[in-house]
Amino acid sequence: MPRFRLLGLPSVVLGEIAKLWDPFELFHVSQCSKKMIKIVQLANTSKLKLTLWDRSLYVTGNYYFKVVSTANIGNFKILGVRHFELNPNQKFEIKIARDKDDVLCFFWDDEFLGRAVMLFYLSHIFNCPLKYFVAGPPFPSKVFRLIIGWLIEKQNGEIEDIYATFEDEEDLKWTLDNLKASKSLNINFPSYQGQLISYSLKFHPKILKIANSGWFTIDNLVLAAKWCMLISLEQSKLSNKDLDAFLRLWMTEEFPCLQFLAIKNESFNDKEKIMDRSPMQWKTKRRLLRQKLILTNYVEVIRGVGIENEDGVKAEVELIFFPTPRFVLYLL
Repeated sequence: MPRFRLLGLPSVVLGEIAKLWDPFELFHVSQCSKKMIKIVQLANTSKLKLTLWDRSLYVTGNYYFKVVSTANIGNFKILGVRHFELNPNQKFEIKIARDKDDVLCFFWDDEFLGRAVMLFYLSHIFNCPLKYFVAGPPFPSKVFRLIIGWLIEKQNGEIEDIYATFEDEEDLKWTLDNLKASKSLNINFPSYQGQLISYSLKFHPKILKIANSGWFTIDNLVLAAKWCMLISLEQSKLSNKDLDAFLRLWMTEEFPCLQFLAIKNESFNDKEKIMDRSPMQWKTKRRLLRQKLILTNYVEVIRGVGIENEDGVKAEVELIFFPTPRFVLYLL
C-alpha cells in the first residue's frame, strides 16, 4: 500500500485536518517530530487555555493531563512512552496510561518537577498561555521558582489567577515582586511567624484573598483598596485603630473599585472606638442575609450600619465578635 505523505499537503489543508483532532490527539502527534508541532499549531491551539491545578494540567474542553507518582503505576495499563526535555541535560522517558476518556496519566518519579516540565511542553506545542495556577500543597521552592521564572520569561509574568500556598517567605516576596495576576490572587502563608512585613504589590488583581494574612499591613490594605473589587483577609493582625484609619480614608479618598472588604481577626476588641463609635454600635439587629455577585465570586453580606463618603458613595459596615471577630464593608 502506498504511503500517504501528510507533510506534503498545503498548510491550509493541514490546518483543517489538525482542527479535527482533540488536545490528546494533538499531543500524541506532537511527539512524532518538530515538524508535527508546527502542524499542531495550525489548529488554532493558541486559543486554548491551560490550568495547572494540583496534580493535573487542564486544557480547554476538560482534557486532563494528570501527573501520577510512579509508585502507583501498578494500578494502570501502560499504553506507551512519551518524551520530554527540560534542558539538554535533563531528558525524560515517561510512561502513560488512560484513566478515563478525559484523563491521560503520566508517571513521574518527581511529581512536582513533572508538572512543571509538562506545563512547559504543552504551552509550547499549543502555543497557548497558562491562565490559572493553583499550587495548593506547597511546591518545592526550586520547582515553584522554575515555574514562576518561566512565567516571567514567556508571559512577562502575566496570568489571570493564582492560588498559592507558601512555606518560604522569600518565595512569597519573590512572587509578589514578579507576577502580575490580572483577575484573582489567593495567598496562604501558614508558616508566617508574626513579624510584620510590608510588601508593595506591583500588580492590580481585581480579587485579593489572603489566608494567614498577619503580614499584610494597613499600608498594604490601603494600596490594594485602590484597585481591588473584593478583598478578604483571614487571620489578620490589623487592629481597631487600623479599621478607624481605613474608614476615615474611605470617607475622604477615592477607592473607585472596592465593593467588598472582609477582615477576620481574633484581636478586634469591643472597647476601642472606630470612627467615634463603640465597636458594638457597628452591629445592627437586622440580620438580613443576602448574596452579592462580584465577578465570579458570591459573597454573603448582612445588613449593617449605613455610611456615606464625601462623594456620595453609600456603603454598609458591620463588626461582629461571634463566633469569630469579623469586619465587613460593602458598597450598596
